[in-house]
Amino acid sequence: MPVRRRALRKIPAEVHQPLAESYARPISGSVVHFGTVLTVLSVKLPADFSAIQISQLPRSTSPNKIHRLLERSGFNLPISDIRMKVIDGFVVAEARVEDPSFAEKAIQSLNGIAFDDTRISVRRLQAGIGHGVLMNQLQNTSVICTWYKASRVAWAHYNSLSAAQRAATVMNGKKFMGRQLQCRVQLGTLMKKGAIHSVEIGNLPSLASEDALRRTFRYARAVILGPPSWKKPDEDAPDYIKTLLSQPGSLESFELSPVIHSTRTKAIARFRGAEDARKAVRDLNEMKLPELGQTKLFLTPLVVVKFNILTDIYEAVRGDLDDLKPQIWIEGHVNLKMYPPADKSPKRFTTLRLTGDDVKSVAKAKGQVDTALTGTPAIASDGTTLLWDELFTTPAGLQFLSELRNIHGVFLYRDLRKCQIKLYGPPGDKQKVQAALRRKLEDLSALTHTISLDSGWLSSALQGGFRSILSIFGKSAARLDILRKTLTIHGDQTACKTAEGILQNPSLNTTALEHQPGWEDKECSVCYTEPTDPYQAPCEHYYCRTCFAHQIASANRPEDFPITCIGSQGQCGKPLSFIELKRVLPPPDFESLLQAAFIAYIRAKPDEYQYCPTADCDQLYRTSGIDNGTVFDCPNCLNSICISCKVVNHEGSTCAEYRDLKSEGAVAFQRWKERNHVKPCPKCETPIEKESGCNHMTCTAAHADIY
Repeated sequence: MPVRRRALRKIPAEVHQPLAESYARPISGSVVHFGTVLTVLSVKLPADFSAIQISQLPRSTSPNKIHRLLERSGFNLPISDIRMKVIDGFVVAEARVEDPSFAEKAIQSLNGIAFDDTRISVRRLQAGIGHGVLMNQLQNTSVICTWYKASRVAWAHYNSLSAAQRAATVMNGKKFMGRQLQCRVQLGTLMKKGAIHSVEIGNLPSLASEDALRRTFRYARAVILGPPSWKKPDEDAPDYIKTLLSQPGSLESFELSPVIHSTRTKAIARFRGAEDARKAVRDLNEMKLPELGQTKLFLTPLVVVKFNILTDIYEAVRGDLDDLKPQIWIEGHVNLKMYPPADKSPKRFTTLRLTGDDVKSVAKAKGQVDTALTGTPAIASDGTTLLWDELFTTPAGLQFLSELRNIHGVFLYRDLRKCQIKLYGPPGDKQKVQAALRRKLEDLSALTHTISLDSGWLSSALQGGFRSILSIFGKSAARLDILRKTLTIHGDQTACKTAEGILQNPSLNTTALEHQPGWEDKECSVCYTEPTDPYQAPCEHYYCRTCFAHQIASANRPEDFPITCIGSQGQCGKPLSFIELKRVLPPPDFESLLQAAFIAYIRAKPDEYQYCPTADCDQLYRTSGIDNGTVFDCPNCLNSICISCKVVNHEGSTCAEYRDLKSEGAVAFQRWKERNHVKPCPKCETPIEKESGCNHMTCTAAHADIY
């Protein structure tokens, strides 16, 4: 069958209408905006946005109040961009704006100002782009800071070795002012009044006193307390650490851990950006602190992944998440915490938060949580095919799914874009629901018959037989696939036999043409035959619906978009609108077409967009032609990517150094050859350097003469 390419035509400016909200689609970690015809107008990435969180808010705070607060500070954004939440019993507001500089400006303008008799706190959030039933954001701007507190050593003296040994054995490991004592016996020392046997007591807090130690070591002859490991008070150390952390990057906040009795002090430092946090770890980790007795500062990146999921899904998988929580803690010290929704609307979301200090451990835990939240796709009886039927796109099908949920307590998510049903709930109940879905499809399948068409029957169908069948059973009861040469009948065996009889002898129903006047004067713009299951484009050209779908499926190049009509032997060229294509195409075909338009757009801009290089990760990021070492932190696989070199981050070396290293020093070697007049052998290309003598040289490998 001849299939012609669409003619490439310039689209008039008037077809690029203002954007409608329904024309946005989440693809590969971005939000893609399509025009009124199927062209990509823009691709929005998380880096194009910035977000803030406003905390320390009174209970009475509403989105309207926050909107007025932002408006007074010069930030005009829709009230719908402001979300109120309750975190650990406190009200917070979050706002996201398509402006990378918004967060910094808002922090400078609003942080610490008075609001309803309280002073608010504003900090930056990493602005992810999430859509659908499952959304996640990566936050990696925080660092865990720990350092040892000042400590002291004391000695308890005893008259006998046995008494000292007994005291050391009893007291070693015991708690003293929140610390575990470290006790060991020292050999006796001969004094004027006899030998003294001592117990060295280590890991004492700087506030320890001799009186307290005497009460603890009651049988000691004397207790001698050594000086603290540094003179600066413990309460002054955080300010000193905070000053150090401010040097490598913009420090936004520094919060001490509430743990009091510990040998270490712990704090969370939050930086303006992920690169500032990485630089702090790179420059300061294990740095000796002269002001604190040369103790070391330990810095560990804090990796946080937040999920916003439908509360219905959360309730269905809560048991799985409760089981997963201790498992991921044991495996990688990753903490999973759940936050209930603040509002009580039917579409409310629940927030989950994964926190850890090792990227690989958090990535592994994220994969386990993803698995729990992804749900189980309903599979047909063959064990491989996704279970789906057009029934599930109808109100009757949705009612059937709701009844199954009420009976079995399993949440069924109907994904119209991917044409699948996902099940959430206990395994046993999901099996019961899957069995019920299969029985439903088996009942429907008993009323669906596929007739294979040989050349004779296909010709009969195209010459009026198919129209006769539609006139008898209705448009939705039959579908003709010309390319696959099949006819599908929805009905009982009698309907199937009637259809076969019509194909054997189209004249059995000559009234069919009267039900569709004028068809004999039309032809499909693809196959040039009378259109079967016809579709009329807005420009009044006709297509077989199957021919139309297959023709559009071939679109995969930038010049194939927008989709244009190929009527009048390819001369029409009028673009088909986004809405028109969505109306005429089945949901899977329409979504595939959007994906193809997006991929064609991205492929045409390799210097602007790239995919994450991690295997099986389709996350998109915007590249940079400048060797500035800017890093993209993939929220999907959690890998860090250098957006200049387009590889996993080469931390510790510049882009130029990395490329030189990757080429095994080829660039540096070439520069060295030029400086030292090194020439390659004309035969074997071995580099040869002349040290002295005349200009004549001989390659010892290829025996070639070089002058």
